[in-house]
Amino acid sequence: MKFGLLTTGFPRFEGDCAGSFLLTLARGVVEHGHSVQVLAPEPCRPCPVPRWPGIEVSWVPYARPRALQQTFYASGAPDNLRQRPARWAGAASFTAALYRASARQLADCDALISSWCVPCGWVASKTAEGRAHLCICHATDVRWLSKAPGGGAFAREIVGGATSMWFLSASLRERFFRTGGIAPSVVTAHVGPMPIDPPHSLPETRSELRRRLSIHGFTVLCLGRLVPVKGLDQLLHAVAALAEPVSIRIAGDGPERGKLQALAQRLQVNATFDGWVAGERKEALLRACDAIVVPSGPLDGLPTVHWTASRPYSSKPGRVPFRSSRLKQARSRTICTVTQTHSSFPRTTARRSRMRSTDFELGVRPKRRLGRDPFGPFRRSVAEALVGHVPIELDLGEIESVAVAGGARLPP
Repeated sequence: MKFGLLTTGFPRFEGDCAGSFLLTLARGVVEHGHSVQVLAPEPCRPCPVPRWPGIEVSWVPYARPRALQQTFYASGAPDNLRQRPARWAGAASFTAALYRASARQLADCDALISSWCVPCGWVASKTAEGRAHLCICHATDVRWLSKAPGGGAFAREIVGGATSMWFLSASLRERFFRTGGIAPSVVTAHVGPMPIDPPHSLPETRSELRRRLSIHGFTVLCLGRLVPVKGLDQLLHAVAALAEPVSIRIAGDGPERGKLQALAQRLQVNATFDGWVAGERKEALLRACDAIVVPSGPLDGLPTVHWTASRPYSSKPGRVPFRSSRLKQARSRTICTVTQTHSSFPRTTARRSRMRSTDFELGVRPKRRLGRDPFGPFRRSVAEALVGHVPIELDLGEIESVAVAGGARLPP
């Protein structure tokens, strides 16, 4: 089988963070004998088209000269558009270009998967022509749709061409249906996180890993793109206000790296910037650090690091916000989710910074222990999208595997 994947971002090279969870999904499809054709925005800077076995990536040009293509990548579309509203012109031209590319290059695909309901979900629904279509919605795209003129009409057109929908939270699902005035029974909709890479086995003990990585004392790890929506500046201010010393390892890269390094130096925070990490290096940091911190702002969705940090070897996660007098003037409170992996947070630090339990920004509190089977709903979502349209179903299975398998429809 051949799957068509429409997205606003896909890794430009091995280890790139842009749309990395989609590469995880595509690799799982390929491992079971199928192929994936990806349509993604063309980067503004020339670069070789990435190649992975069974995955064909096609860049979709949407502005000329090429340097004007600044709507996607870098800080990500939400921050890019907030920083320079003129880039909305690129969003409009990309929608038109993606429509033409989908009709021309994905005509031989058996099923479609789209990431971001606008513009990719809308384009996939308009070009599906009866084929199975799973539309993956995030957070910002649903908010944009709910505020945009004619957003309800777009929502109804997306549902009209989709066989299944996927949302990060129940509140986003309800907001989408409310925007379009759509009855929940019209289309199958599921809620849950995006795919993550399985853990890597390492021969070293945690003590050996800490020595190799030069980790001393209580150290928190932050994984993600270094962009404004991730709230790293708020994290540095919060750590600087703590009564006890806490070190930070920041694993990620992005346009804000220079500013964040300067801020850490000015605040005298012991912060190490590791750059973008993957594979064994990422695994080593996850196991060696004492806690995972996710300081995403209210405009971020549901970062996959929540699930990465909650894999079988980790203890039960807690949700702990950093609060300090330096943050009282912030326009919106930044939640720093601390997922404890080995040791507990220092009691005096917790007391002096007045930490308390809280939910995620989107109000998502999984009913089951994280790391057991976060992809159950996603597995059923894709299966139901494909049943009756193609003779297979996509099974994301347990956290250790992503699979495509034949057989009967999965039970609800």
